[in-house]
Amino acid sequence: ANHTKLPADAHWDASEGQHLIKAFTSASAPSSHLNCESFCKFCGGSSWLSKRVFDAMVQTTSAGRKTHNTLTLSDLSKALAKCCSSSRFDRREFVVHVIANGSETLTKKELADYILQTQSFTLPEEIFRDRELAQRLASQTVDDAFESLRFTDQMTVDELDTWLAREQSIESALGDLMYSIFLRPNTPGESPAALSSSRRLPKLARSSDLLQPEHLWTLGAQLPPLCTQQPWRLLFSSRLHGRAFSRLVSRILFKGPTIIVVRDRGGRVFGGFAPVSWRRSAGRFFGEPGAMLFSVAPRCKTYRSSGVNTNFMYLGTSLTTCTNGLGMGGQVDFWGFFLDNNLDGGVCRAPCSTFGASIRPSALRMHRDFVA
Repeated sequence: ANHTKLPADAHWDASEGQHLIKAFTSASAPSSHLNCESFCKFCGGSSWLSKRVFDAMVQTTSAGRKTHNTLTLSDLSKALAKCCSSSRFDRREFVVHVIANGSETLTKKELADYILQTQSFTLPEEIFRDRELAQRLASQTVDDAFESLRFTDQMTVDELDTWLAREQSIESALGDLMYSIFLRPNTPGESPAALSSSRRLPKLARSSDLLQPEHLWTLGAQLPPLCTQQPWRLLFSSRLHGRAFSRLVSRILFKGPTIIVVRDRGGRVFGGFAPVSWRRSAGRFFGEPGAMLFSVAPRCKTYRSSGVNTNFMYLGTSLTTCTNGLGMGGQVDFWGFFLDNNLDGGVCRAPCSTFGASIRPSALRMHRDFVA
C-alpha cells in the first residue's frame, strides 16, 4: 500500500490533502503507521483528549478491525472526514464517541473533562487565560446539560446527542481543532493546535456589576453577530437616571437592538433581548422571533422563541384602556417578563407561551437595579 497517497474517495481538496499527507508523514515518522503516542505528541494538547480522539478514530474506521492499535493515512483521512464533516450528525456521532469513550453512558466528570480540555480553542484568550472564569463556564455548561436529568450524575449517549444538537459550538469545536492540526497550513512559529475562537466576547462601554464576562459570553452566543461587534452602550440605569418610566422610554425608543437587565431584591438577575427598536405599541405586541428572555443569576440561561405565538415585545404609555408598562412574552396580565410604569414592580413568571422555557417565577417589587 502507498502510505503517502490518499484514497481516491478522500474528501479533501488539493491543498488540504497535501497538508494531511505532510502532517501524517511528520507525525508517524519513521513508521508508515501512526500510533497513539505519536498522535498525542503531534497534537500537542491534552493527552487525555488526544488519547480519546485517537481511540475514537481507531474504533470508527477499518483500523478497529486490526490487531495493532495504529492508524494508516487512509484511516486518518476517513476518521477526519467524520470528525470534520459538514454533516452535523456525523460530527456529533464522533464527538459522542470521544466523550463517552465507546460506553453507553457518561458521567458529569467525563463531560466536564471534555469541556475543560477543549476550552483552549472554544473560548477567546481573554476568557481562557482566566482559569477560574473558564472553570465556572465549564461547570455552568455541565449543569445545563444535566439539568433535565434530575437526581443522577449520568446521562446516556442518546441524551448527550440531543444536548449537543443544541450546543453547536461544543459540537463543532473538536472538528475545528482536528482540521487546524491536520488540514490547514500553520503560520511560522504557530503550534499545530493553535486555534482561536471565532466568537467575540461582547464588550461593555462601561463596567457593570450585573453582567460579568461569563454572562456576556453566554448571551453573546445567542445574539446576531452584529450585536457583538461594537461595545454595548448604556442607555438607562435606575441608579444614574432614577425610576421615572417616562425617562426609560425616552432613552430606549428607536435605538435598535437592546438588552434589559433587572436585579430583584432576592439577588436574581434576569432580563430580555429585543432584536428591534422599542416603540410605543398602542396596546399590541410586536417584535421578531430573535427576541429572548434570559437569566443571569443564580444561573445563566437563555430562553428562545417557542413558535407558539408572536408576543415578543410590548410597550404601553399613557393608555387608558390597556396596560401601561414594558413587557416581553406571554400575554397581557400573564407576562413572561414585565415592568410596570412606575418601575417599582413587575413579574417574571412561568409558564411563558412565547419563549420555550421559563425563568423561575419572581416578583420584582423593590428591585434594586435596572439597566437597559
